[in-house]
Amino acid sequence: MKHQIIALLGACVTLGCAQVIQAQDAGSPARHPDAAKFTRADYFKKLDVDGNGSLSKEEFTARSAKAPHPDRAKALLEERFTKLDTNKDGVISLDEFLAGEPRVGTRREGHASNKAVPH
Repeated sequence: MKHQIIALLGACVTLGCAQVIQAQDAGSPARHPDAAKFTRADYFKKLDVDGNGSLSKEEFTARSAKAPHPDRAKALLEERFTKLDTNKDGVISLDEFLAGEPRVGTRREGHASNKAVPH
């Protein structure tokens, strides 16, 4: 269990909690046949609870409640929100989200998380 928590937190930091929590919501691609069809724009729409076309900090961080360590996840998501809100208007537009969120299911080249971790 400890290794799973450490791996989950590492994935949150590396990939952004959005992808980790999305993977938990949708199931892994191997188990969820529609996961490959789920785009970043679809995920944005899922997060945009009020449907106004932008993500407030509350909408963006609400999913932290599903994480094993909600307080830590919320802090990471708040940090990510600040980075994604490039025009600093207090919300994330779809364009900001798409420009800043790495594609779901991809790994960054050469990143430490791509290397095998001994158990």
